[in-house]
Amino acid sequence: MLGEEHPSTLQSVNALAAAFYGLGKFAQAEAVFAELLHIKRRVLGEEHHDVLATMNNLALMFHRQGKHAQAGPLYARVVEVYGRVLGQEHPRTLNVINNLADLHGDEGRYPQAEALVTKVLRTRSRVLGEQHPETLESMSSLADLYRREGQYARAEALYEKVLPVRSRVLGSQHPYTTGTMASVGRVQLQQQKFAEAEAALRDALKSYEAIAPDGWERYHCESMLGASLTGQKQFAEAEPLLVSGYEGMIQRQATIAAGDRSVLEEAKESVLRLYEM
Repeated sequence: MLGEEHPSTLQSVNALAAAFYGLGKFAQAEAVFAELLHIKRRVLGEEHHDVLATMNNLALMFHRQGKHAQAGPLYARVVEVYGRVLGQEHPRTLNVINNLADLHGDEGRYPQAEALVTKVLRTRSRVLGEQHPETLESMSSLADLYRREGQYARAEALYEKVLPVRSRVLGSQHPYTTGTMASVGRVQLQQQKFAEAEAALRDALKSYEAIAPDGWERYHCESMLGASLTGQKQFAEAEPLLVSGYEGMIQRQATIAAGDRSVLEEAKESVLRLYEM
């Protein structure tokens, strides 16, 4: 009725792409965002804020699928234009720098990733305050990098700094709060602090069962809880959690972003470890 270039049409197309992304259908979201970007570039020009926002979203879809070569230049382009037009400390600029840092982390380029995350964290802490949700996001991103690098104690300290603030500000069952609980348990598990990990993971699993019972994260949490029980030689209770967790993630692996796919191998190894004992 209105035509493909009408603002209302474009808004609906963007909502469709966002829905695909929310469902973990990254390839479908990529196709819609790519077409949307093509139209917006023609209608609005290369440096319009709507064009840049769509470019960032398309880069994110590439990123989630492990298409790093396609994602990197798009992130870099958005950072360059936002930095020039809006300034280096504008929230939109910082959000995309954070995305670029995540990409470097997924590529194993930890020094570059850490430099960017640290820059964003310092800026957000100064401009927004240490307890602002976006500052906590950067703090959590830095903790994720430490965990990937094997700096488990540093990661745990940061996660435990983020958790009580997120719980107070967002609520104990908010997805970000729940994810941080699971991250605390994960990094404790990696340090073989099995009893401490069990406590954190039970809390996280209870929350996932309430807010996202069908998500892959819930099954990852089950697997980690099973691993914490294996470490305490509670094999009978560990087995159903490990099996359910692994099978649940396998069934939902299409919704797991490429950068998180290592959880599948970790879950498989946890099952094998149980049966080898």
